[in-house]
Amino acid sequence: MPLRCLVTDDEPIARQILELARWAPSGDNTQPWRFEILSDDHVVVHGFDTRDEVIYDFRGHPSHMSHGALLETARIAATRFGLRAHWSRRPGSDRHPIYDIRLLTEAGLQPDPLAECITRRVVQRRPMRSTPLDATQRQALVDAVGGDYRLVFFESCRQRLDVAPGFLKVGGEHRRDDLVGAFAAADFVAGRAAFLLLFLVVPAATLESPFFATGAGFFDSVAA
Repeated sequence: MPLRCLVTDDEPIARQILELARWAPSGDNTQPWRFEILSDDHVVVHGFDTRDEVIYDFRGHPSHMSHGALLETARIAATRFGLRAHWSRRPGSDRHPIYDIRLLTEAGLQPDPLAECITRRVVQRRPMRSTPLDATQRQALVDAVGGDYRLVFFESCRQRLDVAPGFLKVGGEHRRDDLVGAFAAADFVAGRAAFLLLFLVVPAATLESPFFATGAGFFDSVAA
């Protein structure tokens, strides 16, 4: 299957790698990055997040995950050209992180098996099944986080309402429109999938700096 790229084979290799890297997934396809080519072997990625515009970009973490997907896709793409992509992040704000990618020649480097799959990726937009997790699946999630963390489930509407303000506190105040929008979204998701799971993963020894995530019919979606 030919690669559907906007650049041709006679373009600089750095541009060809970035053309493939941009296929990396990002939330709502926001693509929170911009590229700067400094030389044939040095690319700068200027990242940003949408925490101030998008309620689901909690503390910018979803955007940061998109940055990671981009960097990994760039690494995979570089192997097509016999190059090792080494990246590092410059010190500074996590709102506008800057990443340096160095392209290093490595003799004998084989293309990553996923390189040919970059432009074949698809998005799962089908409704999730409504079958709740069974006891075995729930225990598998609990076991997956490891001994240093514990998994807390918030499944009832009351529990979700109680925990929601923690996501939406901005400058010491809760934004009412955001709260209404969040609950409306939760109702919409619950309407499409009767089972809605909200879980919190936190270090067992402390509840500081929690990392939140949401999921609906997780195992069913994987199994499908």
